[in-house]
Amino acid sequence: MFAAGFMVLFGPTVCAQDGKGDLTVNVSGLRSDSGFVLASLYDSPEGFPDEGEKAYRVARSTITGSSVKVFFSGIPYGTYAVSVVHDENANMEMDANWLGIPKEGVGASNNPKTRFGPPSYRSASLKLEKKSISLDVKVSYIGKNNLKKGQE
Repeated sequence: MFAAGFMVLFGPTVCAQDGKGDLTVNVSGLRSDSGFVLASLYDSPEGFPDEGEKAYRVARSTITGSSVKVFFSGIPYGTYAVSVVHDENANMEMDANWLGIPKEGVGASNNPKTRFGPPSYRSASLKLEKKSISLDVKVSYIGKNNLKKGQE
């Protein structure tokens, strides 16, 4: 009897805290439709932003223009960060030069400004607290080898 009363009084609160939602990532600024967009969803700072094997989930989308949508569904409510790579050569990884500077386009949730090195998990973190949220990520190409055609 007590357990049933407990569930009636506190059940909805527990369910709301344990909810799941969907996340749509709108990726823009792609310089070509070659390859794929790889998006990694991290639920902790470990591995963010470039160790996809440590991500909570990874998704891949085919490019059909200068923008693409990537979907993550059934994500438990919580704090996350998203990193995006324009994998132009479709090798399923971010290619970098010997200094670690990306040769392909990269981006992160919240579009954090960085001077040197990748963004922090904290600067890219977002809260998923409702059934559906959408965020915009603009891809940046770093260095001379990453300019769009005609910008050299």
